[in-house]
Formats: sequence, structure tokens, C-alpha cells
Amino acid sequence: MSVAIVFHQFGPYHHSRVRALQNVVADVIPVQVAEASRTYAWTRNADTVEDIVSLTQGAEEDAGFLQVFTAAYRLWKQKQVKIVFLPSYFPATSLALLLSAKCAGVKCIMMNESHAGTERATGIKRVAKKFLISLFDAAILGGMPHLRHFESLGMKPDQMTTGYDAIDNSYFTKNAHLARANKDETRARMGLPKRYLLSLGRMVEKKNLTLLIEAYAKVKTMVPETDLKLVFVGSGDCQDTLIQQCKNLELSYTQQPMEDGENDVIFYGFRQIDENPSFYALAEAFVLPSMYEEWGLVVNEAMACGLPILVSNTVGSAEDLVIDGLNGFQFSPESADDLAEKIIQLEKNPELRLRMGTASEERISHWGCENFAEKAKKILGKVIK
Repeated sequence: MSVAIVFHQFGPYHHSRVRALQNVVADVIPVQVAEASRTYAWTRNADTVEDIVSLTQGAEEDAGFLQVFTAAYRLWKQKQVKIVFLPSYFPATSLALLLSAKCAGVKCIMMNESHAGTERATGIKRVAKKFLISLFDAAILGGMPHLRHFESLGMKPDQMTTGYDAIDNSYFTKNAHLARANKDETRARMGLPKRYLLSLGRMVEKKNLTLLIEAYAKVKTMVPETDLKLVFVGSGDCQDTLIQQCKNLELSYTQQPMEDGENDVIFYGFRQIDENPSFYALAEAFVLPSMYEEWGLVVNEAMACGLPILVSNTVGSAEDLVIDGLNGFQFSPESADDLAEKIIQLEKNPELRLRMGTASEERISHWGCENFAEKAKKILGKVIK
């Protein structure tokens, strides 16, 4: 029996999950809507899934509904696919995948990380959403908020499982340990300050990064003797706004990192996955202040690298991964004072930082790609019956 798993475009997370799934389920066909993406500038490396089927050429953003529907329908028939894991029902290309599978008589398992905090559908749109969800035979979701959300949309508890949002924990843990073992060389090579908070991810409005800069400025005022810096890794539309905010708050900043210790805020730009463990490894803590977030895989990464986590309570992964006071703190995404207070607690207590980092690494070890694969295998068994 052929099983397919589809993503819009394969990135590092997808390769890791599919490799794990192929280890426990025979004959898994990896499929992507397109070969490239203008949103994520991922590069391929040696540790990738082989024989990925691309439904279209070019960027995923350019793929059309009919183009994807036709290519997918043809693939399901040619490969005699019986069950397919699909990336939800939106946008149009995801809907094309779902409808093509239903027309071909293929059973569908939804992969989704939406929850009540990201819900935007109301009225007739919510009715339509419930209908589309009813077309799926089962679902593998993020965590507990996601289970509650889809149960409210009509899915039965025995149709759903958690574990979708996973990364290759061993990759991040191993490389973070190596970076710490050679911390002086790592710091010099990367141009990293001696002590810093880390933000890693896209610089877009929902990430709420202006709150982080505001909170950091408050910490500088409340603890004037601190040598703690703020490091941003990533790029996006909001970067100019963040730089202007630094100017307004009289925080020194640079976009040319060097180990000089003079600048308060350092912008490193977008980096590939092979560099990210080094940024995590030498950080004091990781901060994700999003106003809303479907999951936030950077939280998984930071935990695998042994960091305390400061995460807004509207982030999808917060409930399952971040236990307040154990491996980090949750805070309100609307309160810079709340976040500043949490930063200061860590700033003044090195032992707490160490204890929380250890707890993060232990907790995420149960939430990796192997867990995703086992949960996916279990839900496959229910669909087959």
C-alpha cells in the first residue's frame, strides 16, 4: 500500500520528519507542491530525503489551483496511493491537493497547527471550514490547543493525535554541545557578544519583535550595570521598523556583527540551519514574543540546544512545551513590563538559567521526529481499518 506525504516545499524540518516516517512505514512517497519558495530561502544539503516528487516547477507561490489539482490527481493514480498526509486545506494549492485526493478515492490525513488563537473564519467561512475538515479521515496536529480547536470544528478525538511539529532534536543538541565546547572559537567566528538574549526567525509583524526591543530597553534602565545584549537572527519586512525603534530608544545597534561588545542590539540577518545551533548555544535565553503563532518550531530548536525559553502565552507550542518556572516563562504579548520582569529574573540568577536549560533539553527529547513518526504510524493504522 502506497502512502504519500505532501509539503508545499521541502525544508529542513520536512526532511527530518519524512526520514523518520520512512523508518517506520514502508513505501512512503515524499511530495512537494514546488521545488522552491520565495518565503523561505532554504538550501539543500547531504542529509535530505531522496526521490522527492515535485508537482510543479518554480516557486510554490506561483503554483495554480488547476495545475496542482491535475498533477496531484495524476500522481495518486500512477503511484496507486491509498493514503496521503496533506498540509491542511488552505491556501488554494492545499485545497487542490485535498480535492484531487478525494476525487481519486485516496484517504486523507490532515497535518495542521491552527488553534483558537489563530482562528480567523467566522459566519459562512467557518461553516465552509467545517465542511472541508469533514473531508479528512484523520489528523496529526500540533498539541493540546490544536486538539481542542479541531474538536470544536467537528473532528472526533479518536481521529486526531499530536506530534506534528517536530525537528531533528539530535542535530541541534549535538551541534550546540560542540559549539559550547569550543565557545571561544565559536564566539570569534560568529562575531557573538559575551552575553545575549536571542531572537531567531522571520521579522514579520505577527512576531511582535517591537515588544522585545521595548522590554530590553526597560531591562537596561532597571539593571544599568548589565552587559546583556540582544541578538536578532533573521530577516523580513519589519527590520527597518526595529532599527528605527532602536534609534528612538537610544539603543546602539549594528548590522555588521563583531565581537566588540559595544552595541546593545545586533542584527545578523538570515542564516541557514547549519549556523543556527551556534547562535542558540551561547545565548542566555531564547525569546519568542509573537502576538499569535501556529506553533513556533524555533522553540523546539532552542529547547534542543538547552536554553531557557521566554515565550508569549499566545504561541501555539507554549502549553505543550514551556512549563512556567520549569524550563522558562510565559508572558503576555501585550506587556513589555511582563517580559522585562522575566528577563531580569534570568539575568540575576545564573543557576536558574542552567536549570531551565537542562529541563528544556530533557522535555523536548520526547517531542522529536521519532515521536512524529510513531504518532503518524498509529493514525495510519486507524485510517486503514
